[in-house]
Amino acid sequence: MWTSGAWSWPYARLSRFRLERRSASCYGVVLLKHPNFPQHHRVYGPFYDSENLDHFDWPEPDDVESPQAAAAAIARHNREGLCTLVPCDNPFKIAYFMRPYEEFLIDCLTRPEFACELLERIATVEFTRAMNGVRAGARCVMIFGDFAHQQELMVSPAVFRRVLKPLLAGFVARLKNVRPEVLVFLHSDGNLTSVLEDLIECGFDAVHPIQPECMDMAVVKRRFGDRLTLFGGVSVQSELPGSDPQVIRALVRRRIELLGQNGGFILAPSNSIMPDVPTASVLAIYEEGGRIRK
Repeated sequence: MWTSGAWSWPYARLSRFRLERRSASCYGVVLLKHPNFPQHHRVYGPFYDSENLDHFDWPEPDDVESPQAAAAAIARHNREGLCTLVPCDNPFKIAYFMRPYEEFLIDCLTRPEFACELLERIATVEFTRAMNGVRAGARCVMIFGDFAHQQELMVSPAVFRRVLKPLLAGFVARLKNVRPEVLVFLHSDGNLTSVLEDLIECGFDAVHPIQPECMDMAVVKRRFGDRLTLFGGVSVQSELPGSDPQVIRALVRRRIELLGQNGGFILAPSNSIMPDVPTASVLAIYEEGGRIRK
C-alpha cells in the first residue's frame, strides 16, 4: 500500500535501542515496539531538526491502494453483511510524530500557517486512503488519532477550530460527496466535550470512545445523543483490567441503559485490550450486549 520516502536520522540518538525493535513509517517516523505494549513509541521524525517541509521525500497519493485493487474484497464482505470500514490516520497525530510533540503544539498556536501546511501535506495521503476505500464500496470510514488529554484538548478549542476543524470538515464533506450514505467515525481518546458540537458540525456520525475516565457520559448523551452516535463506553483503563466477568456484565447493562436510550450507541471497549484483561471479561461484553439486544 505504501512506498517509503527517503529519510535519515542521527544514529547517535538511536544507538542505545536494539535494532530488531526499531521500524519506520512512510512519514519517516522512527518507531520502537515494546512486547508488552501494542502501539509503537516514536523516537524521531523528519522535522525534529529541520522545519523545511520540502526536505523530505513525501509519500504520494498514488502510493495508496487503488479503489480497483480493493473493490473485490470490499464487495465480498458487503455481500456477507459485514460492516466494511476503511481506516485512515488523523493528520494531527502524524504531525506530532513528525515534529517534536511540544513544538508542534506551539506551531499550532504561534505559526498556524506552518502547522496547517504540514497537516495538509499529510492529509493529501491519509485522506486518499479513505476516499479510495469509499470509492471501492466501503460503508464506513474511521479516522484515528488522539488530539485530547484526559482533562482537555491538546490545544485550546479556539486553536482546534482554526487549525484542525476545517481540515476534518472538508474531509467528511468530500467523503459524503462520493457516497452520501457513508458513515464517518472519529476516534480520539481524552476529553472531547468542548468540541463535540464542532465534530457534529464537521459531519461525523459517531465518536469513539467517549472515554469514561474523561467525559460525563450521561451529559454527553443528554446534550448530543440525538445527533451523534456514541461508540465505546467500556474502559480498558479503569474497568476491564483484572476485572470479574460478572462485574463487566452488570456494567454493560448499566451502560446500555444509560447510553442506548432511543438508539445511537455502539457498545465497545474504549481502546486496545491489554494483556491484563481476562478473556472472560472480553467475552462478557459481547455476550451480555448480544443478550440484551435480543
